[in-house]
Order: sequence, then C-alpha cells, then structure tokens
Amino acid sequence: MMRAAAMRWNGAVALIGFFLLSASVQAKVAVVAVVAVEEPAPELPLFPADIANATPLTFELHLPLTPLKKLRPSATETYDAQVILADGTELPLQVSPRGKSRRKQCDFPPLRLDFKKKATSGTVFAGQNKLKLVTHCSKRLARGGYLAAEMLVYRLFNVLTPASFRVRAVEITYVDTAKQRNENWPGFLIEHKSQLAARLDGELLEVDQLALRQLQPEVAALVSLFAYMVGNTDFSLRMGPDGDCCHNAVPIQAQHVWVVPYDFDATGLVNAPYAQPAPAMNIRRVTQRKYRGYCDHNAHVVEVAANLTAQQQVMLDLVNTFDELPGLNRERVGKYLAEFFDVIDQPQAINNKLIKRCR
Repeated sequence: MMRAAAMRWNGAVALIGFFLLSASVQAKVAVVAVVAVEEPAPELPLFPADIANATPLTFELHLPLTPLKKLRPSATETYDAQVILADGTELPLQVSPRGKSRRKQCDFPPLRLDFKKKATSGTVFAGQNKLKLVTHCSKRLARGGYLAAEMLVYRLFNVLTPASFRVRAVEITYVDTAKQRNENWPGFLIEHKSQLAARLDGELLEVDQLALRQLQPEVAALVSLFAYMVGNTDFSLRMGPDGDCCHNAVPIQAQHVWVVPYDFDATGLVNAPYAQPAPAMNIRRVTQRKYRGYCDHNAHVVEVAANLTAQQQVMLDLVNTFDELPGLNRERVGKYLAEFFDVIDQPQAINNKLIKRCR
C-alpha cells in the first residue's frame, strides 16, 4: 500500500544503540510502498533480547533429505517435514531449499522452514512462521568453523545496534525419511525480517530501489563501516540484482529508512573457501577490505569510527568467548578485527582508506 512515511518514533537511541543522532538531522522521507507487519508478542522465545546468552537449541528435523540434496540449485520444491523438540513435542512444517550462490557450492543446502503458527503455541517456536536456517554447507566446511564465524558476524552487529538480525544457534539431528538414516549438524536460525521490523517499531518496504537521500546518514555510515570491518563487499543499501531493494540487506521504514544487512558468508572475516569477490570490486580476495560507503555520508565517518573504537574491547571479548568458534579461527578473526581497529585509530588512515575511497 502507498502511504506517506511518517512513522511513530521512540527515539534514535532505541534504534541504533549508542549511535546518537544529531539533533539537526532532518531527513527527507519519500512516499514509499510499505508492507504492513504483524505485531509480534513483546518477547518471542526463539530470539530473546539477551540472544547472546541463549543456549543452542537442539531438535530433530524429519524430512526427505536425500531427494532435497539432489535438487538443482534453482529448484524450489517444498517437502512436508516434522520438528521434534527435546521434550518430544512434534511440530509439522514444510521445508524447502533456499539461496542461490551457496547452493552451487554446498552439498547441504540452506533451508527455509515454514511452520503453522498455531501449532507452535507454547513452544520455543511460538510466534514463528517462516524461518531461514543456515546450514553447515558441507562436512569440510563444518569442520573449518565457517558457520560459527558467520554467526559471529551477526552477533558483532548486535553489539553495535538493535537494528540488526538476531540469530539462534541450533544442533539438529536430520532424520532422512527417504533412507532412514540420521545426520547431526550445527546451524543457526535467522530472525524473520517482519519481526525485526516490528521490534524497531517500523514496517518493511517494497521498493525497487532507494534514493541516497532516503538513507539515514549516520546509520548508513555505520553499516558501511561495519561492512569494512568484517570485509563485506557483497551488499547494496540501495538496490538489488533482481529489481528489488536491496542486495543482502532489508529496508525498513521507521521515521527514517533503515537498511539492515544480512548474509555474511562471503565476508573476509568468515573467509569461506568458496567465497570470491565480485569482479566489479577490483579486489583479489574477500579478505581484502574495500570501503563502499557513500561520499554524502563522509561527515559522519569520524564520529561513527570513534563509536566503533569505544566498543572495540566488547567485540574482541565476544570473539574470545565465542565457544562455537574453534581456537585457531578465533585467533585469525581476532587479528582480522585488530587490523581494522588499527585503521580507525589513525586520523590519516581514516582519511586515506575510508573518506577518500567513498563512492
């Protein structure tokens, strides 16, 4: 539906954590198409406010795994399935493969879980309907800690702002109903975008692209600096490859437009073996950082960098205590982040590697 974007505002701090908006900021908000979101319960058990302290969720997933794995990467077949929780509760659902680039590289595809909402009442999945499940991809990658590293990226962004997707670690026993055999693998679930929008007191946008003036400058600068920190070039805050906005980011209309990134397997921090930068990025490896912030937002880069520096120890402590991440990977990730903080600790480096490299 079309409507003027004049949404109820509960204060900038509630949306972007410690990133304080200047009182002089007066964004020009365009008329946009919005998708109304269903107001969820104040706190949903799967993704609680203290998500960092939530224990991994253990359950069985019964599904025809063998035929699902054999699907071509573009296939979207849906299969009847069943989740059995640790207490024996049975939840019917439908499962389908999702994703594009990962399915070309992974033996085990990422999945979409589609629950019947009424059936989940009173369980940890209460209030949930459609969920993205990030799987281990392959045995080799499961051993390498890449899944845990990607989950860590989400948690790092949680440190910086509530305008970020929450994720929940899971330990799943996949029961293949086609061949009557079991596989045990880790994974993580991603909060649905409609629940994120409701949590931010906003609404999802349906737009082909966003004008630069629609982006909230401080938040766009934060997202761009965070992308530089984790080595993410596989995103766009304004448009997507399939004619809708945005690429690996979700636009949400509150008082301003907030674009929330997701899908971090192609980042330098994760450094998955199959990840390759797009040719247009003009870098050879995903571990090479490239700043993709907008020149219009340069006035906010120094302030946002200072705020990131203020959270440096919190983020490094998170890495060091992230039990899902193997020790050697933890050391590598710590060094990768330290290189970023070396840049933003130096005014000259901020100018040369960020401000002068804007687009």
